[in-house]
Amino acid sequence: MSAYQIPVNDAFFILCTCIAVLLTITVPASGQDNLLQPGDFTYLGAFRLPSTGDGWAYGGRGLAYYPVGDPGGSSDGYPGSLFGIGNDQRNLVSEISIPVPKVSFGKRLEDLNTAGTLQPFTDLFSGVFAYTDDGLPKLADVAYLPRQDGQYEGRLYLTWGEHFQYEQVPSHAWSRTDLSDPQVKGPWYLAEYDNFATNDYLFAIPESWAARNTPGQNLATGRFREGSLGGSGPALFAFGPWNEGNPPAKNARLTRVTPLLLYGKGYEQEGGGPSHDRV
Repeated sequence: MSAYQIPVNDAFFILCTCIAVLLTITVPASGQDNLLQPGDFTYLGAFRLPSTGDGWAYGGRGLAYYPVGDPGGSSDGYPGSLFGIGNDQRNLVSEISIPVPKVSFGKRLEDLNTAGTLQPFTDLFSGVFAYTDDGLPKLADVAYLPRQDGQYEGRLYLTWGEHFQYEQVPSHAWSRTDLSDPQVKGPWYLAEYDNFATNDYLFAIPESWAARNTPGQNLATGRFREGSLGGSGPALFAFGPWNEGNPPAKNARLTRVTPLLLYGKGYEQEGGGPSHDRV
């Protein structure tokens, strides 16, 4: 099996309550038979998150790598920074540095390096998305893409959801990376698709894959809602809001959306089989 090693600045992070775990992934060559296996992951270590009261507690639902962040910290071999979402009741966004990860064989937190805060927690969601104060954890994610057609700088892309959303509401937006002047634009509907299938996870699609399969649609988003409300399996869509305005109008319904994985609802379709296959 041919493979290539993802550079450290494209490594995979898992953000826990107080610790970030850093992995690299050896990605198989393209083809249906070359799927990721446990042996493709390499554990590099972990680092602690900044102490900000309960800012990071019950957080980590969203995380985005920012390759040009923390320009003074690249000499340690871990360039860039991370935008992350904190406590899941408030969903504030902060930018942190990436310190050298360490493996603590004694399982001691004090052995780990601690990330620094580059931009403090900022509210990018309130006043933009419909918010229900029902006490349940909210769904939110953030992704970064460099400048796209018609843009003068890279953007943070946002998705927002609630546990109960039986009527479709706008679910996606974007902002600047300067959290002191974010200029959030949106929100937008994702075509006619239910929120139960669209507004939990959000990430960049590799440019080479998007160029072959979803030209101009470099963002992936989706959700897997238990109870088959969003389908009998996880959903995944490709889209690019910059194709429909810079920015699209507030509450616009994005139409250039490609379903990559979408299942029928088990209580509507016998067997809950897929209504769309993978691209």
